[in-house]
Amino acid sequence: LGLLASRIPPTQSFAVDALLAIARSGKLPDSASMQLLAPALQAKAKKTALGALKLLRLSADKTKDMNASSALAATHALCSEHADVQSAAMDLIEKFGAKDDPALRTAITDTASQVSASLRKRLEPWLQSEDAGAPLTDDEPAMPAAAPQAILPAADLDEAIRLLTAAIEDFGSGDDFE
Repeated sequence: LGLLASRIPPTQSFAVDALLAIARSGKLPDSASMQLLAPALQAKAKKTALGALKLLRLSADKTKDMNASSALAATHALCSEHADVQSAAMDLIEKFGAKDDPALRTAITDTASQVSASLRKRLEPWLQSEDAGAPLTDDEPAMPAAAPQAILPAADLDEAIRLLTAAIEDFGSGDDFE
């Protein structure tokens, strides 16, 4: 199970394939792999992430008690760069998740900005606020935006170097040296 967190993609893929074989034989304890699947769900390799989602689905299909935790774990795959992986994660969340689960809704809201545009419509029902009933979207900021400031060019090379150094050291806004 420790190989799921490997930084080497083929090792991670091998671990997921081995766990799938064990799970299909019915010998994998459901809770054993649930917490350790997060790195595989976020893997760059599409096959690895889809295999990890299959593990979650097998676990949820086998035991009804695993539905909520499988749906919650699937939110890790919403961060994938592959729309197919995100779609499979949404399939699992829609099948096994409960819209009244606050932990699931929070996890989905936290990853919503990384979900591909083609899946936004499927995500909207999960982003609705329980209190207001209105969807939480990226279009409406939670806090008012700061007033824009004019960007002035550096007067000379020395000032440009000073501004660049300050921007690198302070990790502030990059607008200062523009």
